[in-house]
Amino acid sequence: MEKKKQFDEQIKDFMLKAKGKVHYDNVFREFKDRFNTPNATWSYLDKYFVRAGKGYFIDESYINQVDKDTEVKLVGGSLDDDNAATTEGFSKKEIIEAFMKEEQGSVRYGSVYERFPYLFKDAKSCWVYLDKHFERIGKGFFIYKNYYDDYMKNNRISAKDDFIFATYGKYWRVKSGKKFMIGKGTYGNSSKEVDFADQNGIYFLHDDNKKIIYIGKTKTISTRIAQHTKDRFAGKWSSFSWFGYYGVDENTGKLKTSKMATNEMGKDRVIDFFEAIFIEMLDDTENQKSGDNFDVEEYSQCN
Repeated sequence: MEKKKQFDEQIKDFMLKAKGKVHYDNVFREFKDRFNTPNATWSYLDKYFVRAGKGYFIDESYINQVDKDTEVKLVGGSLDDDNAATTEGFSKKEIIEAFMKEEQGSVRYGSVYERFPYLFKDAKSCWVYLDKHFERIGKGFFIYKNYYDDYMKNNRISAKDDFIFATYGKYWRVKSGKKFMIGKGTYGNSSKEVDFADQNGIYFLHDDNKKIIYIGKTKTISTRIAQHTKDRFAGKWSSFSWFGYYGVDENTGKLKTSKMATNEMGKDRVIDFFEAIFIEMLDDTENQKSGDNFDVEEYSQCN
């Protein structure tokens, strides 16, 4: 009982130091020795703290303060102006930098946008802003530059070095008479269309309710998907998702025809990998949860 009481105080202290909303994934990372899964972390926080948005919790003593923080607005300039003044008396850039410094670790762009919704046009523009001013360390995760080196030292392997897949797309559709493996980057400034016709990896078939009805692997995803429009699955699915080994050349915008260089994976890394895939494919909500170090570039299907 004494041990549990001491641990509870540690959790509360962690929440208080945050002085605002904390995502349950951040608590899970901080106390992995206590919680077996992210879901167990969520259940614990839901019992002892106050919900403050999808996946976010707060100690009740800071509720009023957070409400004030989320109302930070511009008082001059435009949303595209990093030096525009805010109601807090600091520029937009200074406000975001202070928030990133407080976190001292990886922060998902959704957390920044939810904290300061009036400083960005939308979630995507928030991603673009963070990618410009901070270090990206995973899919949608950023860190203040001064903390980057320490963060990478404390994380055994960089996701960019060893994650099995490089690119993916969700809920794409086959288009009769048209190339259907053409996509654009979901996040960032890139507007180049990429032809993923030669992509290989794994794929998921979904019914009209986005339920997964089949999972397969293939050397050429486009060919196998086309086959499924005529085989025993014909008429049973309406969209597909895929995870591919090949990345995209940043200079040419074309698909690389060689797999990512990977290191030998340890048990923890394999767990990270499967957790990330399961979260992406089984959680169709709009929360900001993502697997640890999930640095796979998402692409949206072109019309």
